[in-house]
Amino acid sequence: MGYQMFLKLEDKVLQIPVLPEKLEISSPGHNETVTVLGIGEINKLKRKGLREVSFESFFPAHYEPYVAGFLFERVEAEDSGEQVKQTKQASSIKPVYTDKTLPEPIRCIRTIQLFREVNRPIQFLLTGTDLDINIKMGIEELSYDERAGEVGDIYYRLKLKEWRPYSAKTLGLTKDNKARAGAAKRPGSPSASKTHTVVRGESLWAICKKRYDDGGKYPQLYAKNKALMDKRNKGTGLPKYTIYPGQVLVL
Repeated sequence: MGYQMFLKLEDKVLQIPVLPEKLEISSPGHNETVTVLGIGEINKLKRKGLREVSFESFFPAHYEPYVAGFLFERVEAEDSGEQVKQTKQASSIKPVYTDKTLPEPIRCIRTIQLFREVNRPIQFLLTGTDLDINIKMGIEELSYDERAGEVGDIYYRLKLKEWRPYSAKTLGLTKDNKARAGAAKRPGSPSASKTHTVVRGESLWAICKKRYDDGGKYPQLYAKNKALMDKRNKGTGLPKYTIYPGQVLVL
């Protein structure tokens, strides 16, 4: 598999169409050199700094062989000359690339700008190399320009910096009036488990419809409570999805 690079924010994914000639990766250190009496200088090792990734490339206005193929949709032309049908990249149909399937360079730039405006980290992925990277990063710098003789192409430079989750710690007083720091809450930490107490006449489907707005999720609800339900239904000859009033299910 060849090299591939992606910038991703939730369901929005931008593949880098032309791989950069050079990828600069740096990780600064914060070690401290101090002088100790009778020993001389020593190096106090500290945690490394945030990684930085920077590269230059361009968004092409027209397809060329070096453009990443996954950026396109496949196009199937009927022999009879009927309407052209677009299908997903996973299709087995031989791809036919046209200018119409290539995203406009300015749209790619706007996508990166959108990533910056939401003030949230993006996922940077580099695959197909020993340098495989899959980390959350912030967009530090973006510069771009259009050059004479290459109308439509947009050249750009992008600098990314590693992002780590953080939050303020909480302080509380113990009985002896000593301050105690609480653990910091990280973004995306799972919330406490929610439960549902079964009442007479309910079914897994009805509970999923009520709590998830989708009754079809009852197999997932069963999977979360499999041990509890299987133990209660063992030897009864009843379906494994049978529930009973008073049972407390984890949602």
